[in-house]
Amino acid sequence: MSAYDKSYLRDAMETLAEAFDYAARDPRLGSQRFFDLFVQTGVADAFGGGSPRYVAGVSGIELVLLTCERAGLPLAVDRDTLHAPLDRAPEYWYGWMLAYVQWRSGRTFSALHAAVGVEELEQLYGPLHEASEERAADGIEALIERKTRPTRLKATRAARGMTQEQVAEASGVSLRAIQQYEQRAKDINGARAMKLFSLARTLGCTMEDLLEF
Repeated sequence: MSAYDKSYLRDAMETLAEAFDYAARDPRLGSQRFFDLFVQTGVADAFGGGSPRYVAGVSGIELVLLTCERAGLPLAVDRDTLHAPLDRAPEYWYGWMLAYVQWRSGRTFSALHAAVGVEELEQLYGPLHEASEERAADGIEALIERKTRPTRLKATRAARGMTQEQVAEASGVSLRAIQQYEQRAKDINGARAMKLFSLARTLGCTMEDLLEF
């Protein structure tokens, strides 16, 4: 279900695109920090709900200023800057597509923020920035799905009814390593063969069953 009426969508996309573009060019901020503050201050909740004040009532730069003011980080900006031409850097696309994905999926910006960051959007920019909005949104959501679905290690462990601590004790693989593999903070495909063998033997599966494809 869409987050709000489609009549606000283009304004929302343009506003958030301008915000990301401006934040990226401000050395005091940066696009990722703006994204963090946008969510943490609750401005994203109002924006994602289609509040006219935010999606259509302010420019992108004003959205950045409002967010920073809420965060207790006021930015001094020359009034002429509010109407300066945009660079339309890749960050413009990040904001444009985040607004579209949030509207189309009905996800909260908090959920999007938890699942995808500016660094990952940067990796998608090359192959997707000239694609249609629908196709680009599909690509972003596919990334989110890959990140949020359980790893095969976690799914296998859960199916066996074992805790991480029990697997660590029985396999000899450190609890920290198991946690990192399950959180995708560490790639299990690059694990040493003996670690994979020990985990697979403990869980009663093959080593291939634990690899991510």
